[in-house]
Amino acid sequence: MLDYSGLRSYGYSEWFEHYVENRKQVLAVDFSQEGTLTESEKALLYPSIADFQRGEASEGKHLLAASKRFARTAGQPAYADTIKLFIEEENQHSAYLKEFMQFHGMQLKKNSVLDGVFRLVRKGKGIHPEVAVLVSAEIIAICYYAALRNASSSPSFEIYLREDSA
Repeated sequence: MLDYSGLRSYGYSEWFEHYVENRKQVLAVDFSQEGTLTESEKALLYPSIADFQRGEASEGKHLLAASKRFARTAGQPAYADTIKLFIEEENQHSAYLKEFMQFHGMQLKKNSVLDGVFRLVRKGKGIHPEVAVLVSAEIIAICYYAALRNASSSPSFEIYLREDSA
């Protein structure tokens, strides 16, 4: 049985402050000391990193529109601003993955089947499907980044993964 006694609930304003604080601590990883990934590491990492990079690059137009409607309806003005900061943080993750991929000579994907499925499920259906899909993706990312830490010998990637999954 899981113990939830140490957990607490966060309101929209607290999440907003969380993302504001995170903005002040943007991770800058120096690739100058980075070694070369082996071909087997690239082959193992590429498909999933490319999908995650593509997915975290979303502008979030539909999510932002749905969050603004929800904020007005629910009388929660901090909600839409919080979602905007969340999207910006996800875009930071995408930018880091892009930098990592380019450093190691990996092609960026213009399209991703996985990203397309996520978009199809959530797009234009209101705030609840948007958030359900995002929460699902975040849960997957926690497990995914833990697995990547074990699969890569990249020191700069290790720093990023440790920070992102903390």
